[in-house]
Amino acid sequence: MRKTILIVEDNLVTLEITANALKNDGYDIIKVSGIAGAEDYFPGKILYQPFDCLIIDLNMDNTYLTSSNGDAEETKRLKKKTHGGALTGWVWLYNYARSIINKNVKIIIFSAFIDELEKEMLPSNNKVTNEERAYFKSIEIVPKTEAINSNTILVDKVNEIFNRKKN
Repeated sequence: MRKTILIVEDNLVTLEITANALKNDGYDIIKVSGIAGAEDYFPGKILYQPFDCLIIDLNMDNTYLTSSNGDAEETKRLKKKTHGGALTGWVWLYNYARSIINKNVKIIIFSAFIDELEKEMLPSNNKVTNEERAYFKSIEIVPKTEAINSNTILVDKVNEIFNRKKN
């Protein structure tokens, strides 16, 4: 049975290149260009479709980032944690998506902003909880670079996660 991957990436060129690389390697792909679109594929939503892996960029528009209960102050706090959008993917994943998506879904952060997120997770940052650090450590990380082999590394990581040999 083919695995389905939900890709959340706001750069449409990167989204297409990444989706094609994974599709060519035998995966079914759901492409969305932001966090609001990704939520449409979650359980209970109109476009719900089970997926086996979530690949998410960090640096995205934080306009649609809101608290789960709609609290304005909490939404403001969450948006501040994105550092101007550089960590939107992480803030959305940790504060919203992780409680909704199936626990068996594999998660990969594919981003050029990994260094910034790793700095955020340092023990010296007392604004980050140990629970948040532990969740971060449970996620696969693939640095996105301008190098042509960036998607090859991502496909190899997905194949490794699902114990598949590269096509």
